[in-house]
Amino acid sequence: MVTGAHPNSQSKSQAGLVKRLHPGRVYRREDLTAWSRSIDRDLQQLVGGGFLQKLAQGLYYAPKQSNFGDMPPDDEEVVGAFLRDPN
Repeated sequence: MVTGAHPNSQSKSQAGLVKRLHPGRVYRREDLTAWSRSIDRDLQQLVGGGFLQKLAQGLYYAPKQSNFGDMPPDDEEVVGAFLRDPN
């Protein structure tokens, strides 16, 4: 599970999304729509709260922490999420 800066300011759907995030994983917007009633609002707030980082349109990264701060996503993870066929 990813930890963030403002756990008390989350809505129920945001808290549900945070529970499903795994550090180091890249997500497509479509991967997260099942757990949110307002995915765009929730994604924007999760990015603002540091739970996710936006990589590109529709691609988000749950940051993995190291002693030196957030680690970048693995190239294979980004390419795999980018090329994944949603159908």
